[in-house]
Amino acid sequence: MSSSTTRFSYTPSKFVPQLDTLDNLQLLPGIPPNLKKYLDWHWSQAESDKVTDFRTKADDLWAQIGKKRNCPPGVNDDMKILIRDFMAYDHGKTDPHHLLDKIAAFGSADDCRTAGILRGTPMAKQPSHGGETPVEEKILIPVVYLRDNPPNQQLLALRPKDNPKSRALPEGIKFCKVYRAIGPEPPANIIQFIDIGNAKRGLFLSKFNGLNLDPKAKLYAYYIARYETTTGELLEPSAVLEVEIFITSA
Repeated sequence: MSSSTTRFSYTPSKFVPQLDTLDNLQLLPGIPPNLKKYLDWHWSQAESDKVTDFRTKADDLWAQIGKKRNCPPGVNDDMKILIRDFMAYDHGKTDPHHLLDKIAAFGSADDCRTAGILRGTPMAKQPSHGGETPVEEKILIPVVYLRDNPPNQQLLALRPKDNPKSRALPEGIKFCKVYRAIGPEPPANIIQFIDIGNAKRGLFLSKFNGLNLDPKAKLYAYYIARYETTTGELLEPSAVLEVEIFITSA
């Protein structure tokens, strides 16, 4: 699947505005607002810089193409090469970064709509033949839900994003690892999350005993989960679940 209904267009007159919009969007304030939106999508700084670099080159080539009679020879070919390079960077066979798929997975509906991301969202056209998306084109991501929030512990449910009713691990997945951060505000960086164990049968009990948390303080537990493959590869993290903590006095 690589048509313009699910990915960016190969036509320069459509591709350049799409890329401009994407670059403008990724540099807007994110959550929390002192961070950039591309971090909400789990892009790295290097990936953000690469998109800006693609955008700068595309704008320069498009400005030259607009000159028509004075357009230097080979500029149209350079634009076609740049578009192919962007597509390869996003979803090529060698070291793809899945930037657009990450927006579909982690961005808001407004993010997807503004950036023109249809793939992986309800706005995408479904295959007329009824076939499934090939396994190599799927991004396996768990979703973390709160099942119960009694004092001193929280019961979580973890489900595959593309099959929320299933407790089973997707094919090729060995563990669903759970990470937690505790504080009054969301973590500023993923490295602040601590691995607290693996979910069993789609459930995980997060305990706070022994952490010496102040029962009078307003604290939250922030959770993410990641699948680990049978070959030991950690896949993309889930969206963050925020839950208020209730501690009973000793």
